[in-house]
Amino acid sequence: MLQKDERGFTLVELVISMAIFMVVAGAIMLFMLSGSKSYRYSKAELDLQMESQILINQIRDMAMKSNYASYDASTHVLTLYEIEQTPSASASPSVTPLPSASPGTSLVKQVRKKRVIYWDDTSDCLYLEEYDDDSAPTCSVTEDKLFSRYMQGFEATVNKNDVQLKLDMENATSSYQITEGITIRNGWVVYP
Repeated sequence: MLQKDERGFTLVELVISMAIFMVVAGAIMLFMLSGSKSYRYSKAELDLQMESQILINQIRDMAMKSNYASYDASTHVLTLYEIEQTPSASASPSVTPLPSASPGTSLVKQVRKKRVIYWDDTSDCLYLEEYDDDSAPTCSVTEDKLFSRYMQGFEATVNKNDVQLKLDMENATSSYQITEGITIRNGWVVYP
């Protein structure tokens, strides 16, 4: 007759194996939590950098289409104009004479597109308004005019056809600063 072995595991063996399992599982969890935290931080930093690059590219595209720019440092408002110039035979107070034109010919300047970019430091957001004429901007802080979040600073320097931009952006985990020089290429127009 065969004898049955009923010895099994002792309580001490089970406790030791559970302790080893817990140490290995704890090390794996610690490694995974550390990797997950590092991933979230890197993703937030990358997202901020990508948003700032996209933002600067959009502003660059708008500036390159423009032929006049102005910046008001007290209100943090950058205004980009697309101005159409057409010769006119009649002169009026808003008409600038052509430098090389014959007497009685003048140049009429008309705003085709006006883009107003402004920073609201209370909401830390950048806003954009677009007009098809020289309307006065409202600079209202509304969701439909939101251009970018996470703005901690917005500065511009306009020197004739050179526009220097400085953007400071910050989210919960990281900050990013970008400075960009843009040259207006459509010919500089003195306006108004």
